[in-house]
Amino acid sequence: MTSTLLPSLPAVYDILFNFAQSDGFWANLETAFGTSYDVVKATELRQQWQSRNFSQIPPIEVLSGEVLGTANGAYSSSTNKIYLSASFLNTASSAAIINVILEEIGHYVDAQINQVDSAGDEGAIFAELVQGNSLDVATLDALRAENDQTTIIVNGEIIQVEQADFTGTNGNDNITGTSGDDNIYGLGGNDTLSGLAGNDRLEGGSGSDTLYGGTGNDVFNFAYYQNSDVAMDFVQGQDKIDVSSLNLSDWATLQLLISNDGKNNALITTFFDGVQSQLKLNGINPTLLQASDFIFNTINLNQSIDGDDFYTYNDQLFGGLGNDTLRGFKGNDTLFGEQGDDRLDGGSGSDTLYGG
Repeated sequence: MTSTLLPSLPAVYDILFNFAQSDGFWANLETAFGTSYDVVKATELRQQWQSRNFSQIPPIEVLSGEVLGTANGAYSSSTNKIYLSASFLNTASSAAIINVILEEIGHYVDAQINQVDSAGDEGAIFAELVQGNSLDVATLDALRAENDQTTIIVNGEIIQVEQADFTGTNGNDNITGTSGDDNIYGLGGNDTLSGLAGNDRLEGGSGSDTLYGGTGNDVFNFAYYQNSDVAMDFVQGQDKIDVSSLNLSDWATLQLLISNDGKNNALITTFFDGVQSQLKLNGINPTLLQASDFIFNTINLNQSIDGDDFYTYNDQLFGGLGNDTLRGFKGNDTLFGEQGDDRLDGGSGSDTLYGG
């Protein structure tokens, strides 16, 4: 155990104790680990934490950055150990260290209460929820789609692990990747994400984020967030903007969302539930953008997509592929059927409908 870790562990234990005492314990456990977990084992774990018994938490071993690669931490069910990167510990704040330890404890919990590994990065979801942070649908979807499995070699032995990549907090984070291919998620707060070299994926989350892909073929993810992000170094023909989580499948539709910010920078804007989401492409004239600069939705589903039916919000809904039903309900909505045989119902308000 290094001296760097000592101040963090009491804070980790306090967070787990408070989580075990909380009314939302079971709901958050289901969000992180699904509905098929062993309730008896989960109850036993909760009771241990409520009595401040953390003896079951796996031991922590610090490894060199060369062993863990791009990961800040990892957990292996075969060794029942948590591994942390020495290079990460040397530069990280106490909040970042606590977050990574909680993420690896989340991987440990999943291994104890589930027979099958939960989809995506359940550890990152767990770490946010136990700290009292809420995750919106777009962030949950992104974390559940992430592949956190990898292998490391410790003392000549190949070990399968679940890793903590570069995931921020709901505060203002400054996260820097490596020369490899990194997945960097800012989550909440006003973050600065830097991919450096490699083919990186950057997602700012909510807040006003500044994104640097660095060299390589990078992907900047644009989703429904209450955000105002800036991609500082987007390179046409090399980098891409992923709009697939919006359900956008059509370049003609996307062009209606792109404007000039007044300084010849491309600005992509969309609305949902009264929330505006924006991504500015610094130094990119909007008239030069092409369909090849974007990643669109390619999943052909017949969907029913609704706007807000309680508050008078202005929504933008996208049908994507398939034969879809879009309902705007209240507010001045814009519905894009896109491809397929779609049914559009604007509801009350002054609505604009595009059949596609």
